[in-house]
Amino acid sequence: MSAPARDASELPITTKREVVAKVQTRYKAHEPFLMRNMDDDYDYMVKTTDPIFAEALEAIVLHKPEQVAAYLADFMLGEVDLMKFKRSQLQTQYYFDRKVREVMSLAIDSVIQDRPTEVRPYLAAFFLKRVNVY
Repeated sequence: MSAPARDASELPITTKREVVAKVQTRYKAHEPFLMRNMDDDYDYMVKTTDPIFAEALEAIVLHKPEQVAAYLADFMLGEVDLMKFKRSQLQTQYYFDRKVREVMSLAIDSVIQDRPTEVRPYLAAFFLKRVNVY
């Protein structure tokens, strides 16, 4: 049976340094893999998602629809009918913080995680699932 765990504050400084050295060694051994993954994610974002999200953000801040997810779903499908959406009266920054930021953040995370080959249809389906929430 192992000895009960001790509080880290009770450990001598030499033991703490050994633990830190082991963690740093593990990290450095894993660092090239992590850097490759980060570079792959960055390339994917720059080539596929950034142009789409930049265009969508520009349109949504310009039109400020109350139903953000429904608007974005239509936008991704290329079928936006502005008469269908009520315009928000909120100030732009408040509107963005309150209505847009969360759903866009979820969409970006989802796209990066799933890496769909066709981003627009994927995002249209993503936003359609959230029409009643956002």
